[in-house]
Amino acid sequence: MRYATGSGWVESAAARAHGGLLRRAHLCSPADFTTIAVEEARALGVDELVIYLADHVERTLVPMPGRHTADRQPLSVEGTLGGRAYSTSSVLEVGSGSPLQTRLWIPLLDGTHRLGVVEVGLRPALGEVSDALVEACERYVHLLAQVSVSKAAYGDIVEFVRRTRPLSVAGELQRAQLPPATFATDRLALAALLEPVEAGGGDGYDYAANGDTAHLAVLSAHGEGVAAATSTALALAAYRSGRRALLGLEETWSLVDGALTAAPRPVTAVLAELDLGSGQLRWLSAGHAAPSLLRGGRPVRAGDAPAGPPLGAGAGAVRAGEPAVVRWALEPGDRLLLHTPGLATATTPQGERLDRDALCRLVERYDAAQGPAETLRRLRHAVLGPGSALAGDATALLLEWRGGHERTLVPALPRRARQPVG
Repeated sequence: MRYATGSGWVESAAARAHGGLLRRAHLCSPADFTTIAVEEARALGVDELVIYLADHVERTLVPMPGRHTADRQPLSVEGTLGGRAYSTSSVLEVGSGSPLQTRLWIPLLDGTHRLGVVEVGLRPALGEVSDALVEACERYVHLLAQVSVSKAAYGDIVEFVRRTRPLSVAGELQRAQLPPATFATDRLALAALLEPVEAGGGDGYDYAANGDTAHLAVLSAHGEGVAAATSTALALAAYRSGRRALLGLEETWSLVDGALTAAPRPVTAVLAELDLGSGQLRWLSAGHAAPSLLRGGRPVRAGDAPAGPPLGAGAGAVRAGEPAVVRWALEPGDRLLLHTPGLATATTPQGERLDRDALCRLVERYDAAQGPAETLRRLRHAVLGPGSALAGDATALLLEWRGGHERTLVPALPRRARQPVG
């Protein structure tokens, strides 16, 4: 069979691949999804397709099990082509060892949330691999990401792949409450990290982009284990309830505080709202460290306020010291770092004790023009790797407003005029 790979054929092939995947996804189990993905990709001239998912600490890319992956081993994010595609959100075209096959590494993105990468072997029968075909493969992988996320809710295969060690009961409760760790729009990019992954304790984070407002929260219950995780889960539920009822920042704070009066542990928190049009930020602290504002590579002392009492500390404490709302004016490119006490008291593998200023310096050091997600991934492995010491959970939420890095989270296609990476 001979065919060209011009735009007309590519559009027809892409329609068949997408339509077949969506049609068969209705009744497929999560474990069958990888097989269906491979089979429907053949319409595009794909004869190999392997899905790799990042483990929870973004250190390793693990192949999804299936009939086509028996010979594949996990890949390191550092020092591999698959890892480069993952960390840079770029499509890489590489030599395959066969003159009739082109190999692509394509980031697996649910929107801008990095799930892993897909290895694609293209062998369009005697036809050339055109730019249009490479782009069609990237679009197909994007669809794979979105369908795989929806299917993951109905089984445990994704969690089996992503976990390097079992989670404790507290860890299960903790992680079930969290939104995806990466999100971006054309006006902001944000990312989050939480350590340790397996043990679980009282840390949590949340965010939402509603119209022109970004809502942000970082929380930390006192102590560890199920009691702390339960308190934070209740605080997150109350925070979302207030946000979705369109309550203001102060009213939401009061709602969360009231919901926690019977909780096992009090919870410290920073709650914030950012106007995405003007850059006006409003935040308040309930017994928590103030956010850090970074501008032009340096921390900015924009003005703090005394923190109010922890949420759930009791009605008397609330009446004695409701937290004051602080207002900051962000400039395009500014970054905002919210973190829990555990991160600011950690000791790095090099023996360095972190504090607020040290954290800001490290954020700047690991910012490699890749935006908040890659900055926090590098920070995690440089600071929270083997040999580090944590007094408890360590959580960070890093946001950049109108800095341009949000576009680095969208897949970049290879520049075909250059020689493929070999």
